Amino acid sequence: MSLFICPQCGKEIDANEQACPYCGLPLNQSSQGNPYQQPYHMQNQQPQGSSGLSIASMVLGILSIVFSCLGLGWILGVIGLILGIVAIFNKNQGRGMAIAGITTSAISILLIILLLILGTLNYSYTAF
Repeated sequence: MSLFICPQCGKEIDANEQACPYCGLPLNQSSQGNPYQQPYHMQNQQPQGSSGLSIASMVLGILSIVFSCLGLGWILGVIGLILGIVAIFNKNQGRGMAIAGITTSAISILLIILLLILGTLNYSYTAF
């Protein structure tokens, strides 16, 4: 039993069929060649929408943690936090990355605040 793929619906059908039993496409003898030589029509399986904001939020969140000791982390953290929130409210793809970006950005901002408090306390105790 020789099978090949229907060019319209993509289902496997018997090579002796005159028409596809699934979609009704009439088949002539020229389209029933070698089943391995039939063109494979891959449907677009990429999700609609973009995950660019989510990716940017996650990258900025990670960079904000890395640069938190240099003083640039709070800027990157705030931008990453905003982009992550916008990505979630726009219902874009990449919700997990947006949540990761929000989380890392928030951790970075809290780390910077903690470092500022500890630095201020340390300075006030050593000033006297």
